[in-house]
Amino acid sequence: MKDQYYRELELEPGASPKDIKRAYFKLVRKFTPEKDPEKFRRIREAYEKLQENPEETGPSFPEPAEPFAKRMLAKIFQYQKSGDEILYRDACEEAYRLFPNETVFLYQMVQAQRKAGNTGKAVKSAELLVKKDPENKWFWRELAVSYSERGFTRKAYDAFDRAYNLGCRDTDFILMYSMLCNDYGQYETGIRILLEMIDGCQKVTGENQQEILEAFVGLVTLNSRGKGNYLAEILDKMAGFLRQHPAMLKDFPREIATCLMMVLHLTDSFRAEEKEKLNELVSMFSNAKVPSDVKEVLDYCRVEILLQQIKKDERISHTLQVGAEVFLTPNKDAKLRKY
Repeated sequence: MKDQYYRELELEPGASPKDIKRAYFKLVRKFTPEKDPEKFRRIREAYEKLQENPEETGPSFPEPAEPFAKRMLAKIFQYQKSGDEILYRDACEEAYRLFPNETVFLYQMVQAQRKAGNTGKAVKSAELLVKKDPENKWFWRELAVSYSERGFTRKAYDAFDRAYNLGCRDTDFILMYSMLCNDYGQYETGIRILLEMIDGCQKVTGENQQEILEAFVGLVTLNSRGKGNYLAEILDKMAGFLRQHPAMLKDFPREIATCLMMVLHLTDSFRAEEKEKLNELVSMFSNAKVPSDVKEVLDYCRVEILLQQIKKDERISHTLQVGAEVFLTPNKDAKLRKY
């Protein structure tokens, strides 16, 4: 169906968003509502559909010319949708054997082989895919994921980097890339791409809220392992994001509270600006109705922030610091409290 929209705009499948926009404005001047209302409607519909999904879920392929190839492709999509991984893989391999020039079969075969657990085959198929079009970001994405699932960390990192530089930016890809950065020790690269992902998130939906929270958890983890310190920037982004989307405090209180707990456990001491941002994040919950277990976590966060401040104050003796910890922490031993 998407190919039809490209044809309506007189474009080849996979045209860039810039080309789509240029073609649209050219055609609506030529086919005005007064001259050809039906043609104008089709052009408008094609433009809107391609704008809704500007090639960010995968590559677009021309429809196979052979009728039998078309039927095989329909069957492949049917097996893919049904979740039958073995039939999906076998159908893809047979289709590619019969029609090796139809790249869509090779692309589907890479995914099918991974789903069936044939990671070695998937790597070889993905390498063939990249050779067919070395500038296709989606092909490099498949190679990166295949290398990663096979355990080829160095090759996977290089492939993810290539796909990213070619423009691959879907959230699943960014989260996978950041996890690989963590495994491979490229902490600053992981932080950079996650921050860019959050900055570029123009629209927040129920589908991507969880992914954005995963990005913040990833940022906290990567920051704790790297040599740089981006914590103030990360906390500032998180506070700004929650101010912009306050419904997330209601929808994901446990996930946000867990992220704050991670910050406390992974950080030895806070600078003034970091402590200020942490307090701001905790206080955001003050007007939100949260479950009792989340309230306990938030109370713990408040105490820990205060204790870190006390421990850094050189004017307070060690005895008083220990005393503060005993009386501010609810679950301390009763005998120690009495002493």
